[in-house]
Amino acid sequence: MKGFMVLIEKEWLSFGFKFATRADHGACVGALLPAKEDTKGDSFNDSDSVTLPASSNFTSGVNKASVATFLLKAALHIKNTASAAKLSVSERSTDDLRDDTSATYTGSSEKSPIFHQFLDCVYQILRQHPDKFEFNSRFLKRLFYHHYSCQYGTFLCDSDYEASTLLKTKTWSISVWDYFLSRPNEFRNPKFDQAQDSEVLFSNFSDVKWWFELYGRSDEEMNGLSNSLDRKFAQLRLGESLPQSDSESSTGS
Repeated sequence: MKGFMVLIEKEWLSFGFKFATRADHGACVGALLPAKEDTKGDSFNDSDSVTLPASSNFTSGVNKASVATFLLKAALHIKNTASAAKLSVSERSTDDLRDDTSATYTGSSEKSPIFHQFLDCVYQILRQHPDKFEFNSRFLKRLFYHHYSCQYGTFLCDSDYEASTLLKTKTWSISVWDYFLSRPNEFRNPKFDQAQDSEVLFSNFSDVKWWFELYGRSDEEMNGLSNSLDRKFAQLRLGESLPQSDSESSTGS
């Protein structure tokens, strides 16, 4: 389990994988920083703003002022999101990183589930070799969750320099590995055979299943058709092997 943690620290975090951008943390990091006194960018002025009526007695009809307010806010949100998507974290200066705020959602146009795909690949190998890993699938599922949760500082930044110097998350935040190491029994694989010799593990690409636990579903819901086909193919292979064994027994007698 600790070896897998070291692998992620070395090959992902220290290597400079852009976790904040790829996971689209956006305002999660900004919320941890001091907010600006004067807001920048597009905002409503007095002439554009429309206030909701004081009366709260809404019956079957829809208030026109409420509809106008909703449309204006929706248009502003779309405009701000489109303009913010053009900016990447790598293009920001140090002052921009320090003065960032969560008041405006700054979505990333470079978001991509790369780390999710990596964990899914590890899950497939774990499922095909259940006695080769010290950790279980719950470990991978919780790692996936905290990759997006922003509860720990491990995956909040785009580089080691940003984590140690700019945002200094290594100083004021808690590492996600402390969470896993504080409750190792929850993530230990009971099928793990430590006595086995270490060898290279190969994955069978024809035996790939949905990671049903990650989506809160059952195996039958997400892999029912695939499992039924596997059972039918197993029966066919068994049926093909039975006549051969019977003929061999008859010739031997």
